[in-house]
Amino acid sequence: MSTLAGGIGDMLTPMMTACVRMDRSTEQTKLGPVERYTAGAGFMAYLRKDASPEIRVAERQGIREQYTVIVPKAEVLRRDDVFRRESDGLTFRCTSSTTDAEAPEMASLQIAKASCERWDIP
Repeated sequence: MSTLAGGIGDMLTPMMTACVRMDRSTEQTKLGPVERYTAGAGFMAYLRKDASPEIRVAERQGIREQYTVIVPKAEVLRRDDVFRRESDGLTFRCTSSTTDAEAPEMASLQIAKASCERWDIP
């Protein structure tokens, strides 16, 4: 089995989509600090919308859509990181860190996962 640069095997490759980190900077204006987001480094990820009954009920009550993001282990996403899916321009904000759910070193697939939510850049 061949692997991608990040240690993800051929079985996950077709499901992965291009994403780009959104780098955050703060600009001081007369009205106070303003956050700006600009496109940063690109990476490949698999995004799966969480559709458990509990999540569906929560979404009806106003909670944002919840997703699981899977990336090569070398691609670290931290809580509150923002990224954009290139195929449709949707943005997501991480609600956990990939370092909390990494595959062990002995695993054949070197992946990590995190939770994220659909999030619109203000």
